[in-house]
Amino acid sequence: VYPTGTKKGYKGVIILELSFDEKGKITKSTIVQGLGNPYDIVILDLAKKMPNWEAPAPYGEPFASTRVITVEVTVR
Repeated sequence: VYPTGTKKGYKGVIILELSFDEKGKITKSTIVQGLGNPYDIVILDLAKKMPNWEAPAPYGEPFASTRVITVEVTVR
């Protein structure tokens, strides 16, 4: 089920910045480049529900980090 306002056949890309703590938990998610509502809201909601990521630990000690990811959106 798609949220109200989506258009069948719509395709686009959202660029999302995710900030993580040293345990890999997402502490902040920000739309860098969005498609507008309702698409951006759905992606931010999904980011809140993601499980923890693996924190980088190049010298054995995990640390907080930020990553930018691209999310492809296709409405069927």
